[in-house]
Amino acid sequence: MKILYTCLLLSSLLLTSCFEYEEELSLVQYGSRDYALSGVLQEDWGAHSGDHYNMDFTIIGETSVFEENQNALGETYFTLSEDFDCYLFTEFFSPGKEGFQEGTFTALGNRKLSEAEGEFVYRRVQFGRSLEEAIFGENGTITIVITSKGVYRMKYDILMENGRKLEGTFIGTPQYLDRK
Repeated sequence: MKILYTCLLLSSLLLTSCFEYEEELSLVQYGSRDYALSGVLQEDWGAHSGDHYNMDFTIIGETSVFEENQNALGETYFTLSEDFDCYLFTEFFSPGKEGFQEGTFTALGNRKLSEAEGEFVYRRVQFGRSLEEAIFGENGTITIVITSKGVYRMKYDILMENGRKLEGTFIGTPQYLDRK
């Protein structure tokens, strides 16, 4: 009986681990299609407009690649590979000047950033399946959790300008670019 109980306990733990892993896949749904996400570029713009800290994130699909380049001054910049399936760009503002903070971000809308003092807001969400396509978010929430190891978990629930929903989660460690 003890062996049977131990086997059931181990099976339960393994199944729970598998289900938790499935929940942690980086995936976004737009319309009726799912897009697997693979990488993220984090652009740190620093303190911005009084009491906010500005950070931009560009998340790319599984067939996409960020290509690292340098300009004539030796400054690093990234371009997106020519062949890609999707991208998701978001411009975030967290309260405070000392650094970017995790939280639940809502749309800034038509307000000025100075009118959102102490709030977690995003100014722009943009989704596309090509460089020519840019579908903008109207409203919704994006929750960001940052682990102690620098892994970001970003959960999107956005109504886009064309009335479709963009929902999903990205989990990963960003490529960091200091723009301050």
